[in-house]
Amino acid sequence: TLYSVTAPGEVGGELVLQGRYFGDGRGGGGDSYVILGADINGENGGRIRPASWGPSRVTLRVPENAGYGFVFVVVDGVKSNGVPANLP
Repeated sequence: TLYSVTAPGEVGGELVLQGRYFGDGRGGGGDSYVILGADINGENGGRIRPASWGPSRVTLRVPENAGYGFVFVVVDGVKSNGVPANLP
């Protein structure tokens, strides 16, 4: 469950995602990642590998052209709820 997205003010800054049940990010076969800039259904976004991953907090660097859209955390192939974010 994704609760909040704390966005930095610039590209390359640290994006912090907080929630529950994220696991350790080491799900089998690369099935754990973050989707940035997606539509409300989690489609058409970019897949990002986080810098750090814990059960309640995931951090990553904001890539160029991330823009506005929904953020999702995918854990072992299961997509969280989406939270809207306006990224640099």
